[in-house]
Parts: sequence; structure tokens; C-alpha cells
Amino acid sequence: MTSSGTSSGWQRYAVYWLPDGQLGELGASWLGWDARHARRIDPPQIKAPGPKRYGFHATLKPPFHLAPDEDEVALLAQLESLAGAAETVDLGTLELRQLGRIWTLQPSRTEGISELAATLVRGLDPFRALPAAEELARRRGRGLSPTQEANLTTWGYPYVMEEFRPHLTLSGARGPEDIETRARAHFAPVLGRPATMGAVTLLGEDGLGRFHRIADLALNRARVAT
Repeated sequence: MTSSGTSSGWQRYAVYWLPDGQLGELGASWLGWDARHARRIDPPQIKAPGPKRYGFHATLKPPFHLAPDEDEVALLAQLESLAGAAETVDLGTLELRQLGRIWTLQPSRTEGISELAATLVRGLDPFRALPAAEELARRRGRGLSPTQEANLTTWGYPYVMEEFRPHLTLSGARGPEDIETRARAHFAPVLGRPATMGAVTLLGEDGLGRFHRIADLALNRARVAT
């Protein structure tokens, strides 16, 4: 496990795949916020205020408020246990694709990451505070299918379990007209090349809505870069 320290001041927590190496550097410079090293990169390659707050990532356990009777130390210990029992994930290759109205990088192999995400959603659910009525109303206001409504009620988020679509977000719903061309050029060094996930990352959200790495947890004792 590698850690950037803990804080009792985080607004929410989340578990992401936070790529490192060349992929992570490309993603951070694309969005302009490096969640791994808590630094801004100016100017970003694209203006995307929403995705920038979260950093370049694939969601595994969606952001949640910590339950009143839980703490970060226990959360981190449980995540370390879950991650240690998991295998390194083969993602196949990364491809540039649209998901609804946003542009993303998506893995060609989704079985492993989907299984891991489901394990983390279940295994960390006792640490999740129940969402406020305003949050539930906001999510329902977008229109949910019966399955998504059941997920929201059970897990606090619509797009988990059967509705999970692994992706690394590159834009908001309104990107520039030439975003596909720009993204394909920017991420050319990693597109179509083999990708694996050897760790998951616990992150905390600061008072400005930006996410910061707290700790990397190795999958099956895989080596984690620092």
C-alpha cells in the first residue's frame, strides 16, 4: 500500500482506477488536474470542469459520504483486504468511444473490472452514509430505468452492478466539435495497446470538489508504482 496521508476533512470518498505512468500523465494533462499528485496542470488540453474535479479515472466505488459511525482507518483496512484478495485485471486494450454524450476511453475487456467493481460496491457498502433526499431527487430527475432505480435504492448510485460501464472520462456532455480528433491525437501512444490494472486507489474529495489520492491498494500483491 502506498499513501499520501489521511485527512478527517474529506467531503466524500471514492475508489477509482487511477492510472499511473504514461496513461496517467496523458490523462492529467488532458483534464488539467492530477489527482495522484494533487497538482494542477495548466493549460489543460480540454475545458471540462466536471471531469477535471474528479481527475482522470475509472470509477469502481462511486463517491460516497462516510457513515457517521465509521472512519477512514477502518475504510482503508477493508479496502486493503478486498484488494488483496483480487487478481490483477486484464483490460485488453483502451479504445476511444462515446458513452452517451461524453467521450471516454473504454477497455475492450470488461469482465474483470466489472467483477471487481461489484465486489467493492458490496464490500464497502457498510461504510456508505445514506444519501440525502436532495441527492436522490437529483439522480431520479435524470430519468432512471427500473434496474437503475433499484441500484440507487440499494447501493446509493444508479450505474453499478448490471448498469456498470467501465470507462475513463474525457469530457462533459458538451465537448468541442473537434474533441474526437484531439483526443485521438493526444492519447495515440496508449490507444489500442494492452492495459492492465494492478491496484485500486482510495481518494478523498476536498472542500473545492477536487479529488486527491489517499492510498493505492495492490491487487493480489501486485507491484504499485509510487
